[in-house]
Amino acid sequence: MGSSFAQWAHLTDTLAKLFLQLHSGDESVRAEVLKLSRKLQELNREMQQASFPRA
Repeated sequence: MGSSFAQWAHLTDTLAKLFLQLHSGDESVRAEVLKLSRKLQELNREMQQASFPRA
């Protein structure tokens, strides 16, 4: 597994913690949740393209 997966795992763990804070009523993490969500979406696209390159 490459560094992309390690980065994905770290972002996922961090996002889960932030979601718990948000669920507990801490609105101050909302912007970071959105930012990490976008990063994860981008990383998922990159990993998919690396796994299934276009011919």
